Amino acid sequence: MKKDYIVILMLLYIVILGIITGYKDKARVNTGIEPKYTIKIINQAGNKVTYWGLGYKIIRYVSVSPKESFSSSPGVKFGSWFMEYELPVYWDMNDYGTKEPNFIATIIEVTDDTIIVEPEEGTIERMMGNRFSMQIVRPTSGIMDFYVPGNRVKIYYNGVLIRNYPVLIEASRIELYGGTQ
Repeated sequence: MKKDYIVILMLLYIVILGIITGYKDKARVNTGIEPKYTIKIINQAGNKVTYWGLGYKIIRYVSVSPKESFSSSPGVKFGSWFMEYELPVYWDMNDYGTKEPNFIATIIEVTDDTIIVEPEEGTIERMMGNRFSMQIVRPTSGIMDFYVPGNRVKIYYNGVLIRNYPVLIEASRIELYGGTQ
């Protein structure tokens, strides 16, 4: 009987400890600070970090590296061990049959060799910044008259976003998307 009582007390202690650490880690995550009472696991691609706590987990997507500051993450979710979380990804197949990140944006400014665009609301890229700068990608054929402020374009890039203002990316191709706004 005494043994059962000790086991119940130990389980109760673990549950209470899980509630307290979960509460503290959730407060840290909500203020943009890395959780403290968890085990950190980084996936092979290096773009998703899972923090395992006592009865809870935190999933964090990173834009550049798992070593970047916690507050600059494009996506963070707090939940139970059974929670699944995937960021919405807008990727198409490129010429080599692999998925290539892309987003829709409106051209804001055009210079001789660069353009500045504003990503559409609700995209992962928009969470990173409201202005992106990139070198103009010269098409192999056709005209370039769509590089006009106000036009909507679809931008394909290598997935790397350099935090700056405006955010810097290396575009692999840029296509006119649905005409002008």
